[in-house]
Amino acid sequence: MDRTCADLPWQVWLEVDGRDIEIPKDSEGLIVLNIGSYMGGVDLWQNDYERDDDDFSLQSMHDKMLEVVCVCGAWHLGKLQ
Repeated sequence: MDRTCADLPWQVWLEVDGRDIEIPKDSEGLIVLNIGSYMGGVDLWQNDYERDDDDFSLQSMHDKMLEVVCVCGAWHLGKLQ
């Protein structure tokens, strides 16, 4: 099977708030969301709502921000289920 998106990091770039964001070399897809789930209810963040990480705030569809998630192919999407 041909991996048609295997060269994604060399074909697209991601800029957030004026900063270039490195896309991991094994990436085959980028998901841009403003909701807490994907593919019929998969929680990509698996938030622990009782604490906030030092580097990232909790995902919220009310914060006027978009979340960007990198996936590494169909097998990765399947593992998220």
